Amino acid sequence: ADPNVLGKAVRINGEPAVIVGVMPPGIKFPTRAELWTQIIPDADAARRDRRQYGVAGRVKPGVRREAAQTELSGIAARLASAYPDTNKDVGAMMQTFNERFNGGEIRTVFLALQGAVAFVLLIACANVANLQLSRAIHRAREVAVRTALGASRWRIIRQLLVESVLLGFAGGALGLLIAVAGVRMFDAAVADVGKPYWIVFSMDYVVFGFLAAVCVLTGILFGIAPALQISRTNVNDLLKEGGRGNAGSRRARWLTSSMVVVELALTLVLLVGAGLMVRSFLKLYTAETGMAAENLMT
Repeated sequence: ADPNVLGKAVRINGEPAVIVGVMPPGIKFPTRAELWTQIIPDADAARRDRRQYGVAGRVKPGVRREAAQTELSGIAARLASAYPDTNKDVGAMMQTFNERFNGGEIRTVFLALQGAVAFVLLIACANVANLQLSRAIHRAREVAVRTALGASRWRIIRQLLVESVLLGFAGGALGLLIAVAGVRMFDAAVADVGKPYWIVFSMDYVVFGFLAAVCVLTGILFGIAPALQISRTNVNDLLKEGGRGNAGSRRARWLTSSMVVVELALTLVLLVGAGLMVRSFLKLYTAETGMAAENLMT
């Protein structure tokens, strides 16, 4: 908090240094740095076969990534020609900050989690769609009365889809409450495992927008089958005494059976994936480390 700190002399690891700037709070670029100093290469670090440094920078405005990569490759080719012993086949690769630190295995883990969540969502939606289809069969006489009073097929479908979307939003609201608490617990659990400072698990407007889109899409996608099924009912047959049983048509039973098959298939895929993940974890946990680990603690 000293406004006159610039230009002051300090000692870092016993070496003299001068403070030339102070960064804003929260800046720990590139990973968890607390301060930055200039490079003072020694004889060992100056060897051409030592590659212990990375380069970070901004691409000049207007320069495409492909052009920058081509220029870097040209520099690497010239170095390989001038120093074949140390620079042959080294090359140069340009990556964005996100690709460098959030790609590879980290990206694979999050994609796997997202896939598992999507499967659970599909299973739940298929289950709810089945329940809606069953409920629609019992509402067939109500729909027949509405149709007899002049309601068009599109109006009936629209009403049922609105009900389905509202059901989706109700589930989304409940899921949002659970997610807020779950995200906070997850962020606290991974705080001390070397998580980079720029990875912040929180709920923001992007998440809210995605949640709203999922609620609408799932409400329409899994509400359309019951809506179409009930809108095709024969008004005359349903309004006759005993016509209620005709609502449970062969098509409705086929849709119900199909959704049950989809639920079972998705659940089986999830169980297999979870089993393989647990198996891989157990293999890693029991893998030989090359040392006697008994009575040792890390």
